[in-house]
Amino acid sequence: MSTEKLIGAVRSAARERFPMPLNGIHGIAHWERVHENGIYLSKHSGGDVLVIRLFAYLHDCCRESDGSDLEHGLRAAQ
Repeated sequence: MSTEKLIGAVRSAARERFPMPLNGIHGIAHWERVHENGIYLSKHSGGDVLVIRLFAYLHDCCRESDGSDLEHGLRAAQ
């Protein structure tokens, strides 16, 4: 599978899993900003672009609240 197909599949899976409004604070627009900023920062830090891109779409996909949700990262990792 190509990288772009992988990212597309992950983005789709994250959308399907996301329990809150996709246009909310931690929704798709936020994920796209994290993606864009992560790629920019990787050029200056040497970060792994694939990891950064995957993180952008997965980091909030299991969030249950736009407020305090300390376990959302753990749920996403699982």
